[in-house]
Amino acid sequence: MSCSTEFSEYLRGFTLIEVLIVLAIIAVLIVIAVPSYQAGISQGRRADGRAFALDLAAREEAYFLRNGSYTSDLETESGLNGSVLSQERFYIGSVGPCEDGDLVNCFQVKVSALGIQRASDQTCVSLTITNTGERGSSDSMGVFSEANSGARCW
Repeated sequence: MSCSTEFSEYLRGFTLIEVLIVLAIIAVLIVIAVPSYQAGISQGRRADGRAFALDLAAREEAYFLRNGSYTSDLETESGLNGSVLSQERFYIGSVGPCEDGDLVNCFQVKVSALGIQRASDQTCVSLTITNTGERGSSDSMGVFSEANSGARCW
């Protein structure tokens, strides 16, 4: 009889309360971990936008050295010979004159988030950089951070 008593102690399973406590702990960990994970993914995608903006700015400077002025032509060979979409396709880019000038003397590159990146990164929807290196950003409401105050996004 003592053998069957010892054997039944090993077959004893988890109680419902123990299982519920474990599930509650897992749920709390998920609630904490998922937003952090999503923020990390969003920041990683933002790196695609930063690299794209810097690439367009470098292409503008090279164009200026060859032609003596800047251009807004992104895609043709006589222009910047680039793409309007970033490498990972999370951002679309454009180039135009800076706010108080024209394309002869200055430019402003603007890259805007697309799709899932736009939805997940509400604070840094667009990134801008000028020929002087001033950087800025705007949020989903279109509120623009002053030049160089967009450090959070850059």
